[in-house]
Amino acid sequence: MSKFSYADLLAAARIMADGLKQKADAVSGVGITEAKVKELEDLTALLTSQNSEQEALKAALKNKTAAVDDTQKKLSECMSTLKKLVKVAVDKNDWVAFGISDKK
Repeated sequence: MSKFSYADLLAAARIMADGLKQKADAVSGVGITEAKVKELEDLTALLTSQNSEQEALKAALKNKTAAVDDTQKKLSECMSTLKKLVKVAVDKNDWVAFGISDKK
């Protein structure tokens, strides 16, 4: 795990890339090439893109969860209504055929 938050990591990476470009002559002596700077920029862009995709998926999941919860509530209400009607229409000895295990 990084010691930086997501936002801090992106900000630090952008500052690092800018600094490396501005001081390319000074850092080239330790093996930092334009390719390494481009890799840093590409990883920063990739993380930004992946985070956006993740946020969209989270939103979709939240919407789907709400839909599932709503359908589950409707199904429970439907089952409850049907159970009450079966209890009125059918002798209690036959309730088990409808999956009703109530005694009353």
